[in-house]
Amino acid sequence: MKIKHPKVNEYYNYLKKSFANVNLSEEHRMDIYKRIEIIEALVSLYEQEYEFDDEIIEDLKLKYRPVFPEELKNIQKNLEKTIIK
Repeated sequence: MKIKHPKVNEYYNYLKKSFANVNLSEEHRMDIYKRIEIIEALVSLYEQEYEFDDEIIEDLKLKYRPVFPEELKNIQKNLEKTIIK
């Protein structure tokens, strides 16, 4: 698959190489496969000139990006503030 955006293309190729690694656990392999599928689906939609809703993009960002410990603390604090209100 040819992807015009250089960083996305680089990440996609990295995922494809990682997926080919025979030493990966099945869980890790499935995680990589899901990411590859998402990129392929988004590129396909982009090529069809589908207009993405901001809400969809935010939803994808939240579901499929790593969450760091500091972010988890901030999310928890925000949830606590919301619940207390």
